[in-house]
Order: sequence, then structure tokens, then C-alpha cells
Amino acid sequence: MASISRVSLAAVAVIGVASWIAMGCVEYNSYPTEIPLGLYHAQAPAPSVTGPATANPLPDNDVPQHPFLALNGNSGIHADAYSSGTYSTAGPLGINPVVQSAIPLDFWRDQQLLALAGECLGQTFNESGTVLYSVCADVGVFKLIAMDVTDHFNRIGVLTMPNRANAGEPLTDQKSDSSGGLYFHLIKDGDGNDQVLTANGNEHIQVIATSGAPDPGTGADYGFTVLEDYDVKGSLLNPNPASPDASKITDVMIDWNNASLIWFISKDGTVGILDRSDGSAQTVQLTHLDGAEVVNEEIQNSVAIDDNGLLAVSNYAMYHLSVGTDNTPVIDWRTEYDRGGSTSGTFSEGSGTTPTALGPDYVAITDFADPIKVVVYNRATGDVVCSQGVFEEGLSSSENSLIGYYDPITEKGSIIVENNFGYEIPIDPLDQIPVPLPEPGVTRIDVTGGASDGECSEVWTSDEISPSAILKLSTGNGLVYIYTPKYMDPNNSGGTTMNEIAWYLTALDFETGATEFQILTSTGKEWNVNYAAISVTPDGTAYVGTLRGLLSVKDSGP
Repeated sequence: MASISRVSLAAVAVIGVASWIAMGCVEYNSYPTEIPLGLYHAQAPAPSVTGPATANPLPDNDVPQHPFLALNGNSGIHADAYSSGTYSTAGPLGINPVVQSAIPLDFWRDQQLLALAGECLGQTFNESGTVLYSVCADVGVFKLIAMDVTDHFNRIGVLTMPNRANAGEPLTDQKSDSSGGLYFHLIKDGDGNDQVLTANGNEHIQVIATSGAPDPGTGADYGFTVLEDYDVKGSLLNPNPASPDASKITDVMIDWNNASLIWFISKDGTVGILDRSDGSAQTVQLTHLDGAEVVNEEIQNSVAIDDNGLLAVSNYAMYHLSVGTDNTPVIDWRTEYDRGGSTSGTFSEGSGTTPTALGPDYVAITDFADPIKVVVYNRATGDVVCSQGVFEEGLSSSENSLIGYYDPITEKGSIIVENNFGYEIPIDPLDQIPVPLPEPGVTRIDVTGGASDGECSEVWTSDEISPSAILKLSTGNGLVYIYTPKYMDPNNSGGTTMNEIAWYLTALDFETGATEFQILTSTGKEWNVNYAAISVTPDGTAYVGTLRGLLSVKDSGP
């Protein structure tokens, strides 16, 4: 690991907590005397604006366990094969909460850590929740990280991933690209051990395992072994990395019925199946006709999968695909959705949500209308079951996955969606540009009835702001976790910079939408979540990926 002075680390630590002290909200208790090299770790009691919450558990979500993925809740950024965004674990209630933070990367510029210095988009965990896996990004550089969360986030594995083809593009272009390994999944080998399934910036699909190799102390990679490597670049629409339109793999997923098959999707609309037994790949291109012109569609979101095949959404339509002859992907159905909404807070002119499967029959996304609608499809046929508009006209967009909860007792589906309108990545290095807060809105939509005659209805809407975090539901306590910004000056009307914004882990009651607690985690632009995920581990800790690294929030007891 690169040698970093403890003076520099201490300076960063001051930045991380000084604003809390200045607000008079926090009594900072201690700063660790021993800091793992290259890792910022601080701990402080966190003030709670409201709360604590009272647990109101729900029946477990009706999501079958994918036979080749890690356990539900641990396998990917969206928690499970259905991309439900739910955890059976009970997350924090806000009882004497403690906040910890860690910077997992070693990128320093003139003794100053860049604002984009270690965003860890999604978190997955081993079965006990003691090891956290994430792909963390600096500008143009991705690293797969394994951390021991029982030992001050100490890193036990680092693997540098190849640069994406757009590494030299402006940040404004890079921010609308989800390829290069940001989406990854934990799978199981034949003995039940965790392996990382990912696709890197060279368009290689890889299976990676922890090796236990020690940190050499030189800055070199350690602790991971690439077990399988498949170059599928030649199967993509435009495999030339020198081209600004080069194909990039967005996500990979192991097939439900055959562990030898791996699905992959690319930004330019290629859907493929890799056969691990011989390295061959078969593909289909997602297209449509605009008059006489063939238009290639774009995929920016992750996927869901069930025992019948893959669920994917392009910037024009919702798809279900299955494994055909010679492992060629077959489009079972394609259903277009409304387009013409706002790109504010979104990556592209199309749905910003990963498909979310619910129960035995449904799959849901948001469309790209104005206002956006939650659209529920019949998974078997692609017919629209029902739809429901959310948020205000002209002030509505979505770029994050839905929560999908299906109560097996009442046979009712519930979908929770957040409003991302007005969110922009903070790329003002001098922090001089005033920023308004994004538009508020978190809404629960219920779907009742059958797969052909279901009805959608709004249950509640919260006015909390959840600008870009991937929100999650804990069925263990009935709380929806979001990440909210507030002006540090309550009288501010929008003339402030990102460094004058405080960030809170916020919990909403699933049944009513009421705000149950808000825990101050940090202040300033570095702790902006920027499309990263919230996750909950088996021990009840909530984790949040931010531009500066990782935050954890846990209860410390009564």
C-alpha cells in the first residue's frame, strides 16, 4: 500500500467530524491512535433528529433463493435475484446510534483527497456479514475491495480493475455510465464459498475468489485470485475500445437453472449468454424500427432473474429473455413504455430503474413519462397489469431501483419509489456554485388482484428528499431506509454550496410513510451518496456508499 503520512490522515479525520462539532450537535469521543494504513476510520456518537423507531416486522418477502447466488440480501446491490431491495434482517432503529466511516482507496492529490475518491456503489456480504465486498471508484479507476467490518473496515483484499473505455471522458459523461464492474454479484462455488462475478472495463467476464494473500505493503493488489476469465469483447456490437461508442458490459448474472451459463448485458443493448464450459458466447441485439431505420437500444440498469429467464429494461422497452437453442438468448416478450420525461437526475432518456420482480407474477419499473409512472407487468406475457403516476408533473424522475415487497399471506405487492428530479453529481472542485436541494418524494404503490386484472393504488407519499441513494426495506423491523440532505442553516433558501449540506440516514415506516428517525451521518459534498446503495447486514448495521467512501450506522443499545 502506498505510504501515507498519519498527519494527512488526521487532517482528513478533522474534516470528517469538525463540522459536526461546529454545529454543536456532537460530542466527538475519540480518534483511534492506530489507523490501518491508507484507511480513514473515525467513530462518533450521532445525533438523532427524531426517533428511535419502534420495530414493526413484516412477513418475509416472497423471493425464492437463487440456487447459485449468495443468500438473499447478500448477493448484489439490489439484495437478491429479484432485485427486490429488501432484507429480512432488522436494521438499526436509531437507539443511541454510532456512525463509522472508511475511505477504502489510496488516491491522494497534493495531500488532498479528491471528492470522488472512493465511492463504493454497492455492498455485498458473506453469510455472517463480517466481510464486505464492494467495487470502489476514483476518477477512471475501479477497485474490487474486501473489508473485515469487524476490524475497523480493515482491507483484506484489493484488486485493481482495468479502466473503462471512457476513462478520458469528462466527468459529466462518465457519470452516465454504469459499466466496468460497478454492478457485480456474489455467487457460490460447489462447496458454498463466496465468489465475485463481474465484468471489467476490458469487457472480460471474471469469477474471482478471496485468496487470503497478505498485504505486501507496496501498494500492489492482494487477497484476490481470478479463477475464470472470459473475453467477450468480440461478441459486442462495437468492440473497438478506441471508439467513443465502444460497447461496455453493464451487468452479468448467473443463470437460474444452469450454473455453466452467465448472462451479460451491454450499454449498447447487447444481451448475451456465456457458456463457462467452453467460453463461447451467443448474443441478441435489442433494437426497434424508427421508420426504416434500425435503432439500437441502450441498457444502463442492472437485471433481475427468475427461473424462467432474464428481466432487462432498455431505454425504450421492458424485456423478458430465456435460454434458447445452443444457449442463444430468446426474446420472450418486449413491451414499450411511455417516454418523453425529464433527464434531470437520470443517466439517459429512458427508464432509470432495474426491473424488480414481485411474487409469482409481477415485474415493475418506472417509465420515462411526465410525471413518471410505476408500471407493473405480467412476467409471463409482458402485458401491463396496471400503472400509477407518481410525483408532480415537471418535477419527476427516477434513476434508482424500486423496492419490491410481496406479502405471501395477503398476496399483495408493494412498490416503493423515490424522486430523483433535480439531482446532479457535484463536480464543482472549488465548491462555489450554489445548489438547490432536489425535489422531494418517496411513494408507496400497492398492486392487488391477479396477473391479468391487477390494480395499482397509492398508499402514501413522504415529503422527505431522497435524491439518489438506492433505498432499501428491512422486513425485520418494517423500516424503509433512505439517505437525505438538509441545509445546515434551516433558513437557507437554496443559495448554499454542497459543503453546507448535512446528510442523514432516514427511516420511514413501511405502513404509514411516517419519518421514524433521522440520524446525522456527515456534512459536506464528500458524503454525497451519488447513486450508491444502502444495505443492511445480518448484525443489523446499515451501510451507505458515498463519494468519500463508506458509512455505517448501528445501534449501540438502550
